[in-house]
Amino acid sequence: MKERRSSDAIIKRNFFVRLLLNRDWWQVCSHQDGLLVKGSDKEFVLSLQEMLQPAEMLSGILGTRLIIKTNRAVHSVAGFKQTELSPLIEKLNSRLQLHAENLLRAECLDLHTVSQSIQQFLDRKQYARDSKRRQLLDLAIRANAVQQRSFWSFYAKPEQLDSAAVVSKFIQDSENLVREANAYFVENELSAYKKFFDTVERKPLTLSQRRSCVIIEDNNLVLAGAGTGKTSTMIGRAGYLLASNQAMPDELLMLAFARKAAGEMQERMDKCLRPLLAAGTPTIKTFHALGLEIIGKVEGRRPSLSILAEDSHAFTRFIDEQLDILLSDAIYKSKIVRFFTSYLYPYRNPFDFDSMQEYNDYICKHEMRTLQGEAVKSYEECEIANFLLQHGVSYKYEEPYVIDTAGPDHRQYKPDFFLPDYNIYIEHFALDKAGRPPKHIDQSSYLAGIKWKREQHNLHKTTLIETYSHLKREGRLQTVLAEELTKAGVKLVRRPDQELLAELREKGAISDFAKLIQDFVILFKQSYLAWQELWEKAKGYIDTERMHCLLEIFKPIYESYQKYLQERREIDFADMIAKAIEHVESRKFDSPYTHILVDEFQDISDSRARLLTALKRQRPECVLFAVGDDWQSIYRFTGSDIGLTKHFEKSFGSSAVTALDTTFRFNNMIGAVSSSFVLKNPEQISKTISSNSTVQDPAVSLIRALDSEQGVRLALNAIDKTVRLKRGQESSVMILARYNFQLSPEALSRTIIRNLGGLDIECMTAHAAKGKEADYVIVLGVDKGKHGFPSEKVTDPLLEFLLPQEESYKFAEERRLFYVALTRARHRVYLVYNPLQASSFIKELLNQKYPVCTTEFDESVLHLAIADVPCPRCMSGSLIPKNGEHGSFVGCNNYPFCRYTERGCPQCSYLMARNGRFRTCANENCRGVIPICPACGGEMVKRNGPYGPFWGCRNYRQNSAFICTHTEKRIDFSGIRV
Repeated sequence: MKERRSSDAIIKRNFFVRLLLNRDWWQVCSHQDGLLVKGSDKEFVLSLQEMLQPAEMLSGILGTRLIIKTNRAVHSVAGFKQTELSPLIEKLNSRLQLHAENLLRAECLDLHTVSQSIQQFLDRKQYARDSKRRQLLDLAIRANAVQQRSFWSFYAKPEQLDSAAVVSKFIQDSENLVREANAYFVENELSAYKKFFDTVERKPLTLSQRRSCVIIEDNNLVLAGAGTGKTSTMIGRAGYLLASNQAMPDELLMLAFARKAAGEMQERMDKCLRPLLAAGTPTIKTFHALGLEIIGKVEGRRPSLSILAEDSHAFTRFIDEQLDILLSDAIYKSKIVRFFTSYLYPYRNPFDFDSMQEYNDYICKHEMRTLQGEAVKSYEECEIANFLLQHGVSYKYEEPYVIDTAGPDHRQYKPDFFLPDYNIYIEHFALDKAGRPPKHIDQSSYLAGIKWKREQHNLHKTTLIETYSHLKREGRLQTVLAEELTKAGVKLVRRPDQELLAELREKGAISDFAKLIQDFVILFKQSYLAWQELWEKAKGYIDTERMHCLLEIFKPIYESYQKYLQERREIDFADMIAKAIEHVESRKFDSPYTHILVDEFQDISDSRARLLTALKRQRPECVLFAVGDDWQSIYRFTGSDIGLTKHFEKSFGSSAVTALDTTFRFNNMIGAVSSSFVLKNPEQISKTISSNSTVQDPAVSLIRALDSEQGVRLALNAIDKTVRLKRGQESSVMILARYNFQLSPEALSRTIIRNLGGLDIECMTAHAAKGKEADYVIVLGVDKGKHGFPSEKVTDPLLEFLLPQEESYKFAEERRLFYVALTRARHRVYLVYNPLQASSFIKELLNQKYPVCTTEFDESVLHLAIADVPCPRCMSGSLIPKNGEHGSFVGCNNYPFCRYTERGCPQCSYLMARNGRFRTCANENCRGVIPICPACGGEMVKRNGPYGPFWGCRNYRQNSAFICTHTEKRIDFSGIRV
């Protein structure tokens, strides 16, 4: 301990007070580090660093009390003389003040600097970006720690208190302060650049477009609905940045997805900006062009793009050639045959389904067909059929049983398989090892059916072989089937793989498989997964065996493709992005870009987003400006991830989201239908788009026609009539379909388009129409099914592994594609559909009372409207009237995958809807009603008995295997029209 100076006076406590209070302290004196305290057997120093505030003294009956607060305790000792203690405290506090001011002066340097930075940040001369706000907030919190000093309130100087006030306010309310500053900045910029925004395009930019241009957040998402002027906004943004000297042309990176789109935007931008700006205009690039540029600068040479990447037909030929080469190998050939006979469809155990509807959806979507072409009711039946074909056993699927078992209320018994060469039947039952059917099946009815079938074979002495679902799960289905067939005398001779492959080639199955391989190669390269990663990922799939079988087939083709590129020193489109990412992330490429502008951002993929992130990371000041519309995201099958738009801030960081809210394309009634339709999916970003054009009547018309040609003809005639009334003004018409083959010239051009000289007609798919517009739009084929709209075509699970996460909302992307189709029209849309196969979209428009027109055409030229009556068996189809060899009946439009049939209305033969325990005729002009048996679901019929009339179930039949004895004296028809 340092010695005290000799001039420092020692102050002692009153002896009697010390004795009375029994305190250890008895004297204090000033010390160079603070206050020296001495007791009876020790001494210590209360240092200035420990003191939390100035020392105090308090007079009382025991003399003057000394009070000192330190960071360890509050020291309070009485018994001093005031005249002695006062000079000591004054000297101590004076030294404490000097000590505190020195500390505060040093620590407040940061506080003052941060205060100045905050004031500059909020000076409204530039847009206050959130990344800077966060940085300043962190600095402010650290600098503000000086206020936690205990002596801050005693010794802080006015200028320090002023800085602290600025910093404290920013900590407490930075978001609102920034919001206010930015609001002022935006309004000021809109005023300052009003002339520019008035003249940059042919028409002045809207307020929402202008605001989108001047908001300079770290990341900016502009939600540009159909026809709201996204290109004008892109040009306006680039021009504003150049005009305001926030960037030079070579600091702007403007990106589009397609060369044609980039070229069109470049031409339009040059035309708009060059007359206004002397600095020139930036070059608009595609992502692939950017990738090539980065690769060329880093590697010293631009690699050549493979013809296989540019020409899909050449790529298809390459895949076919590789298949031919590989099929000369017996092992590879056997893998291909194994796939087609055992793994053609993705397998799901029937016991994994929660409902019959879910199971039937699975069967219908995958269109389970055998190699012979029969539509079957289960995956396991398909495997059995293919096994028989592969082993040279002739069979017939669902051949009527040799004995006529048909009755008045049930059809002829048709076993699953009949082997005509051996008079053997095969039934495959969905039973587990305990003999129980799946939970989604009516247990008692299904088991009763099995019992009845066995009894029929026993009764009529026919041979029945049974197989069960649990055998498939155990991997023994084919083994057990082979054993049972052999026991029954069936000769199994495995057909040569070459023979089966020849049949598959003839049916086009190998070509379809080659297309699957082609898609896989492209998506696999875009995924940037290692082969082993994909193999491990496949292990988590419900049908791992199929996945691994496919990967074993694909791997040598993929390796041949990579070898082909390497030998020629060529790359494909996936390589362009992958190599560019590698060079940017490793900082071999130095980004010159301070602003990145991306068009059609809803089409962004994970790899392209990764490239953007890498470029931004190199330059923290770099700003991302993305223009897109989540309502028009329709390219998931190429790798586009709508999640990057819907969760923009999560993906890229601090963001500002603005919306272009006025469309200059379609009228308000098209907007009312299209916006409501796309927003049925709650995951879409909600926004309101007003139309520049207003009409009073519906502008979306529905046309019922049995074939597209008839419907298109009706629509074109109506359009032609409208155009003629406009005194010959030429109008454009866009005929859209879900698939290209639906637009064949044979189906449309010759018979429809002739003699319509006033119409400029163009045919294309809904995907190809993206970004285009016409006066009138005709959408044909809005039907249900694999090639309907929505398309029910299923993506192979192997490709699903490589695509972005599928959305949970049913037909989410198809709904957006339908929105795109609707919003191509300026004046009117015509939707052509087959009422016997009406799609779920048509049913929604009708059943949920959208403002659509169903009365534009004379009913006499349209096909009869069909009521929407769900199929009670599969629940995914609808019942429709049909005609068969035995007359009219009602059946499911999912046939042949759902074979449900029933009798039509007893009065008019039309289909009947379910209404509680009744079936009521769906024909508005008929009053037919049939009560349903609550015991078995059969029809109730009125009968006469010994005690008078009564109601009995039609399924009551003597000497029948199926019998229902339910009767009722009377049935209450109240509330049901009769």
